[in-house]
Amino acid sequence: KYRVRFDGFGLAYYRNSRDSVALHRDREMRWLDDTVVAILTLGATRPFLVRSRRSRDATTARDLSPASGDLMVFGGRFQADWLHGVPKTRHAVRGRISAQWRHTTRRGRPETQPGYYAPREFSRRAAR
Repeated sequence: KYRVRFDGFGLAYYRNSRDSVALHRDREMRWLDDTVVAILTLGATRPFLVRSRRSRDATTARDLSPASGDLMVFGGRFQADWLHGVPKTRHAVRGRISAQWRHTTRRGRPETQPGYYAPREFSRRAAR
């Protein structure tokens, strides 16, 4: 339907209510002007927040809460203009897997904000 060839694939596993990812953009793609990201959720329904980068007010975030088997597709300037994330929840929740496919045209101005090339460190330490 979107007539794109996806460049990358990723999986994220949210084990329980304590696992989360803060509001962010997928900047590793660099070219954010014309992207398509498809996300398939499997497992428990969890909040999935989206918020305009122009808004600093957390209450403006919209919760899409995809259920198991839901496919969300974000295109155009979504990565450039919007933030998305999965917050912790106060109530117990089973695990969820998020499968993501990404496409970028590699056209436009690449993302080069400070910190883009900074090394990233990931810990194997268990969450407490």
